[in-house]
Amino acid sequence: MRTPMMVRWPQKIASNQLSNEIVSIHNSFPTLASIADGSVPDDRAIAGVVQSILLLGENDKPARDSVLFFHDDTLLAIK
Repeated sequence: MRTPMMVRWPQKIASNQLSNEIVSIHNSFPTLASIADGSVPDDRAIAGVVQSILLLGENDKPARDSVLFFHDDTLLAIK
């Protein structure tokens, strides 16, 4: 299950940067919260991880090397 992701942040994220690394939509909330110096709730499970090091070019590898895809309680895919 691959879907393109585009991010634009002038002076922070290099233009024309391309990566084939694993990033999940679940990472958006914790990543944006971290960039904004915010936090995620600690009273529930949050599936995503902060991926700002990949987006900002500080590392060429993501914070997670796999993604599980569920529909309801059924595991449908692992990457």
